[in-house]
Amino acid sequence: MAIHTEIQFVSKKVKLPKKSIDQAIQLIASDYGWTEGEISIAVVDDPQIHQVNLEYLQHDYPTDVISFDTTESDDFLEGDIIASAQTAHRTAIENQ
Repeated sequence: MAIHTEIQFVSKKVKLPKKSIDQAIQLIASDYGWTEGEISIAVVDDPQIHQVNLEYLQHDYPTDVISFDTTESDDFLEGDIIASAQTAHRTAIENQ
């Protein structure tokens, strides 16, 4: 079995190939020894990730990525990833 990924684009400003995201998740999970699991990924804009950052981490600013590890067993990876397309784009330009 593989890592099942559910990918949602809330941001209308960017569209990445879901297949590429899935392949990256599979590769990273495999590198860490995970062979089964479920990961949900939401690509959002700054206002959405700002709200999540404030609500869950008490940080009053947008960020590039927030992840939640909800794994409950040693053999099944579970988690949620929220990524801001806007912040990730700005960070990539700044770090060129």
